[in-house]
Amino acid sequence: MQSIRDRFATTQWTLVLAAGKRGSPEAEEALARLCSLYWYAIFAFVRRHGHSLEGAQDLTQSFFARLIEEEDFAAADRDRGRFRTFLLTACQHFLLNEHDRRHAIKRGGHSDAHTASRLFARPSWRDAIRGPLTERQRARSL
Repeated sequence: MQSIRDRFATTQWTLVLAAGKRGSPEAEEALARLCSLYWYAIFAFVRRHGHSLEGAQDLTQSFFARLIEEEDFAAADRDRGRFRTFLLTACQHFLLNEHDRRHAIKRGGHSDAHTASRLFARPSWRDAIRGPLTERQRARSL
């Protein structure tokens, strides 16, 4: 069951539209207000996806920072649906991308193309032992 704090605030579309107009004097104030209004609902959404308290706080902050950086508030459109749906969908994509990014790092991701091609070109241990075995097998068959 959702608590009152988990619920999304009623959308103030004038605030959303103002936030989408980067460079305007109202944009900074509107962005701060939107982040404040929706922070807890997004935080609760992230927590429900199994993240720790600290992890959810970090992810929530990163999510809003990304929305601001990428100017995603400008993409919100009243005619295309609810603002909460826009935020939850954006947050879901953000969480999936963060998961993929973290797992790519664990697998050795983020290497440059030169390093990757060098590793690919290096003979594997199987190739290293296969050569001498093949020569021995050929020598035995003579």
